[in-house]
Amino acid sequence: MDNSVIDAIKRWPNVPAAWGWLSLTCRGEWRLHPLGDAAHGGSGESISNEHITGFINRNYVGDGQGQWLFQNGPQKVYVRLDSTPYILRTSWGENGVERHITTHNGLMIKSIQAWFVDQDGHVYALTDIGMGRVDDRDLIALTAQLKTPLGQSLDDLWPTLAHSNGLFETHQTLALSGANNPTLEQPRRLFVVDTVDTLAQQYSFTRNPIAHA
Repeated sequence: MDNSVIDAIKRWPNVPAAWGWLSLTCRGEWRLHPLGDAAHGGSGESISNEHITGFINRNYVGDGQGQWLFQNGPQKVYVRLDSTPYILRTSWGENGVERHITTHNGLMIKSIQAWFVDQDGHVYALTDIGMGRVDDRDLIALTAQLKTPLGQSLDDLWPTLAHSNGLFETHQTLALSGANNPTLEQPRRLFVVDTVDTLAQQYSFTRNPIAHA
């Protein structure tokens, strides 16, 4: 969080919070809702100014109660999540060999506790900083690198995975080959989940925070 924001919170600790003005898409893009309709499913407007998105990225935090917000100076602006609190992206290191996983707001993922796949083929990971969904633009590259101890990729496993309501653990583990961090290459359990709402309930994050009366 920016020092200027921390100072503002100290100076004005009782500024009312705002709801309905900001959302985070499934691709990690911020959208502004001038009509305050985020909680009601409004599509909002894209934010193209890099200084603004950078400021939001640096001051995006959880409130410790499952809700996520942008700390806009002294004011908390609660965020509607179209998926998970973090959107995960992959990139190559400078040597063109090692793979990094980062969040939509630029945080480096250091470890994975578990992998998840839903019935629509979306991939999620429980990371050292929280739950994230893999950006669909990175899915093809990532699923080919997620492999079982026997060398099967997630792409190979997909036809064999049974889907049903809720969340259940498969008998498979996956490791990310070619990662920049050896911890990411450690085999982790694979779960199948029906929807992101089940993940939200299981891992205590609120996708659509609303003001309390």
